Amino acid sequence: MTRKFKPGEKLPSSPELAKNYGVARMTIQHTIRLLWDDGLIVSRQGSGVFVRERTERPVGLRPHLERAFEQPDVTVDFAGFSGETLHGATAEPLDKIRAGPLRPNSLRVRLLVPDPTSPWSLPCRTSPDGGQRCRPM
Repeated sequence: MTRKFKPGEKLPSSPELAKNYGVARMTIQHTIRLLWDDGLIVSRQGSGVFVRERTERPVGLRPHLERAFEQPDVTVDFAGFSGETLHGATAEPLDKIRAGPLRPNSLRVRLLVPDPTSPWSLPCRTSPDGGQRCRPM
């Protein structure tokens, strides 16, 4: 069963999706997390998960990193709220290095992330499962 969800449309609950598609709830939760990380869905506390209302798919980090890892000397400068995004986007290229198809001469990664012990001056974002990704202010 295939279905296309429209912008603004609410997704069924994880148990409903798991039942409809015959997969484990963990598979659904992982998929929801990937869609959320890519900015394709939004979570509204107490209301559910909705397809993001935008006309274009956001440009993700992954295509840029894949091109960078094809170079002989790989340099990645990353600034973000956590290293989670970079970790997920570099997993596949790093696996290719371990397996052998990619063999860069050098690999340099620099991270700029906020100090988690200092209060942030921005709102906390909730994840699709309703949990918080940063400490409340």
